[in-house]
Amino acid sequence: MEKLESLERILQLYHGYLNTDCIEVAVNLKIADMLADGPLRIDEISNRVNIDPDKMYRVMRYLSSQGVFKEGKDKEFSQTPLSEQLQANVAGTFHAYVDWISSFNIEANHISASALQDNEIPFNRAYGKPIFEYLAENPDVYAMAERGWLGLHGSGTDILLDACSLTGAETFADIGGGHGAVISQALNRYPDMRGILFDAPKAIDLVKSKLDGSVLADRCELVSGDFFQEIPVEADCYFLRYILHDWNDEECITILRNIVGSAKSDARVLIAEAIIGEPNRPHIGKIFDLIMLTYLSGKERTLDEYRTLLDAAGIEYIGLTNTKYWNSIVEGRVR
Repeated sequence: MEKLESLERILQLYHGYLNTDCIEVAVNLKIADMLADGPLRIDEISNRVNIDPDKMYRVMRYLSSQGVFKEGKDKEFSQTPLSEQLQANVAGTFHAYVDWISSFNIEANHISASALQDNEIPFNRAYGKPIFEYLAENPDVYAMAERGWLGLHGSGTDILLDACSLTGAETFADIGGGHGAVISQALNRYPDMRGILFDAPKAIDLVKSKLDGSVLADRCELVSGDFFQEIPVEADCYFLRYILHDWNDEECITILRNIVGSAKSDARVLIAEAIIGEPNRPHIGKIFDLIMLTYLSGKERTLDEYRTLLDAAGIEYIGLTNTKYWNSIVEGRVR
């Protein structure tokens, strides 16, 4: 790479925050919803959002250069597959995730050298408490978080369930299943299977309101509690999706040991996470890893690191299943 090329590349990387800023502008103004019915010229967009046309055009031009929108003749803009993910009026899009994350102040979303040197979690530093404690105290933000998680991960649920056959499982337990998407889709696929959703009380309250009156209600038991204290759920298959990456190694081992303490003999343990692969290559897990560094005590892990956690908790490693999604599934069996 020539010196000028390297300068241009590092300039792009350093100012990557502009992607975040401009996407948040588009989400807050609901530009993607505005274009859902067809292309619009910049003057029409500007009129609808009450922003100077030149300023609005510069933001839209930049987003179009990144593939978020498409600019045509005479400053006319239209949707792309990326902007479709920003629609507020479509369930399960990325809009909800942006809406949630952008509600936090900038210090909570910012990794700094001083926070790393002081061994502080940026969110805790900004708000004076851990994020899950903050969410429990702010129900509206917690509801935003659930919608955001569903928008981020919902499209991968079918892919994960395709990858791990549950045939023969009598009881399927989703540990930390939050919004209930996994348990609902699993029970729909396996009509003879019973489900258990275990999560914190706030999460269970939200899921209960969704399941009440549904055809799945009589097949799905909702159990609330703290998985660091106990997981009073007996099942022959346990599923953890984006749970262990939230926590440090000691905390993960505690969660897994609490599963072992209640599990049926030879129960399967399925862990869906973004497994860190080769160095020097981009991977979605390396993005999530820095998100963990910003908000929680956890991290994304390599397969060897997950095998170490399983072994420490008394769970035998069975194998790894890669999927078309950014998650892989680490499978273990209770010894």
